[in-house]
Amino acid sequence: MRRSVVIISAVLALAACAQLETPVQKEAPVVYSLSLQASLDSQTKGVTFGGDGMSVSSRFQEGDKIYLYNKTKGAMARSTLDHSATPIVLTSSMIQDEGLSCTLAGEVSFFRWNPGESKGKEKTNSGEWVPVSHEDTDEYELYYQMNDADYSSEGNYYPGFNYRDQLGSKASASQHDFAVATGIQMNLVIGSLSAQNKVSFKNLQSIFRQGLLFKNSKGETVTPTITKLSVSCSKGTLVKGIHPTEVSQYSGVYAIDINNPVIVDGSIYLSLTFCYPDDDSKNDTFTLTATDDKGNVYICEKNMPAGGFQNGKYYYGNCEMTWREKNNLAAVEASDLGSIIASNGKIYADVAAANTASKAEAMIVYVGSVDGVCQHGLAISLTDAYEFNATYAQATGIYIIPDWAAAHSITGGTWRLPSEKDWQYMMWGSYTSTPGTALVNANLCSVLENDKYFWTSDSVDDGNAKAIYYKDNNASVWSLNKSGYYRVRACFAF
Repeated sequence: MRRSVVIISAVLALAACAQLETPVQKEAPVVYSLSLQASLDSQTKGVTFGGDGMSVSSRFQEGDKIYLYNKTKGAMARSTLDHSATPIVLTSSMIQDEGLSCTLAGEVSFFRWNPGESKGKEKTNSGEWVPVSHEDTDEYELYYQMNDADYSSEGNYYPGFNYRDQLGSKASASQHDFAVATGIQMNLVIGSLSAQNKVSFKNLQSIFRQGLLFKNSKGETVTPTITKLSVSCSKGTLVKGIHPTEVSQYSGVYAIDINNPVIVDGSIYLSLTFCYPDDDSKNDTFTLTATDDKGNVYICEKNMPAGGFQNGKYYYGNCEMTWREKNNLAAVEASDLGSIIASNGKIYADVAAANTASKAEAMIVYVGSVDGVCQHGLAISLTDAYEFNATYAQATGIYIIPDWAAAHSITGGTWRLPSEKDWQYMMWGSYTSTPGTALVNANLCSVLENDKYFWTSDSVDDGNAKAIYYKDNNASVWSLNKSGYYRVRACFAF
């Protein structure tokens, strides 16, 4: 039954007289009974993963939500009370054929948003929800599990599917496996809507299962605790949201970030879709980037298949997550010995990788906490801090090391002239073997020039100070005259 609501406007004072506006009748919402048969044309939500890891099936499930949209009139099925988007919620009695088909039944009313009128920057009247009546020529769409169905802001209404809030689990991938049925026309018979044509859902995305194998900076297999996982595409073809009621339906993004991802039996499960505006964009790179609780960053890059990813598919495989960098100096560990600290404060496997990302500055040669020496570790500059030999006074003065520190700034630590104790930890502290073996293992020999003396910061007396003599992967401590000219190397304590 249609009901009319009469609204009488307030009395307006105009000049010396009063005038009562003509009562405005607003159309009351029409409540329709709905009965539609729907089926799965391809994979849809309700995903069941096969035990072989290579198969996946789909079924309608109890509790699934389906939203109705009158595309012709831009109206969503909504509550007559608060105008929130109102779905048909599947019950067990609605599901047939072991979940392959269902009957959508319930009562619906349709509303569209009228944004009101504006004059310049000022609104002359605010927006409102306007009821919409069915006509047999109207075209409808059905949205399966739309998780942003009721998003609106300042009169702008953009219902859509959001792929961002995923966890990486099977259940999360299933919950983000959305589908749409389009081109539906319905007949109205005594207040009941029924479809003129077949209602069949089609997927908007694919399901991905990737087994993750992590390798540390030494190439060893590790099982880190992953705190963040990012999925990205170099050309921005990855889609973070689909808004089917808008002209521009896809909102692209370079990365979808997942905090504290759920990794089950070494695998991650994701529901993803892509938008390819041209053929070149199909030649994109698919990248997984993982960060663990110690700041280690692992990356796997894969080329997309020819023609790009197709919707409604199940892509499974393995990703070898190669260690790329560590973004936390405080979490340094033994496997980081010999790695390079860059000017951005991150750790890289070698000089080339550090220079690609930033600027290589120092090599880690000791890991550990030592009172009066370092809190987390020691690193040595990749080159001498001074291009010439220098006296002890010059080496400990206000120019060489301070100038070096200013030109080679690294967040998270301090440059200094190494003390005898610093040299001892850098050369022998990481291992209990002979100095020669320790130097090779710590990779220190790769940055020290052979058969040379290097000043320490320790003075012996007025005329002498300590220096380290390095030759053929061996080192010893000497007392040398302060007026002598020897090498100056900087140490980075962090």
